[in-house]
Amino acid sequence: MDDNGRYIPVVDRFASAEHSTGLKPLADYIHSLGPNFSIHIRRGIQRETAAKDLPIAGSLYRAAEASDTADAGPWSAYSCGAKKSPATQGYYDSIASLYASSGVDFVKADCISGHPYKPNEIRMLSVALKKPRPAIVLSLCLGPTSLQKANEMAKHAEMWRIAGSGSICPSQLLWCTIPGTRRTWELPAN
Repeated sequence: MDDNGRYIPVVDRFASAEHSTGLKPLADYIHSLGPNFSIHIRRGIQRETAAKDLPIAGSLYRAAEASDTADAGPWSAYSCGAKKSPATQGYYDSIASLYASSGVDFVKADCISGHPYKPNEIRMLSVALKKPRPAIVLSLCLGPTSLQKANEMAKHAEMWRIAGSGSICPSQLLWCTIPGTRRTWELPAN
């Protein structure tokens, strides 16, 4: 973690992060090959960041003001949820700034859009990722996200999961929204 409690790459796994360069050299290399560079995050704030009450980069807030330590989420003991607060928006702004400076084009955020559904965190993360130019694409997961949330999801993310991990029920609908069109396909029954 950096001094503001944001995850940074460890050199023994990401040799390109040597000399405190973060993911930028890796992102630059991937961009030179043509693809966009993406990362997978978990919603909320790291428990260690909250416990140490670290400062939130670029703000006057501290981690304890943003973290909800009672909200553990479904599968990771390393992070906790985030409160609906200006401190949380500051935290999401700080990670979006770090990601943009690292050359990240696309963020997949886990444990936010279905089990559990966290609309306030979705909105705050979305706002934060739209601030850098160009904006960072947001994909939401741990679904399925209810189709009743489609209009709300379309305001805040470019993609979200409509099926659970590992399998798709034959009766589920696969759908997507493209500006100016709306298409729905029935998945084939296997």
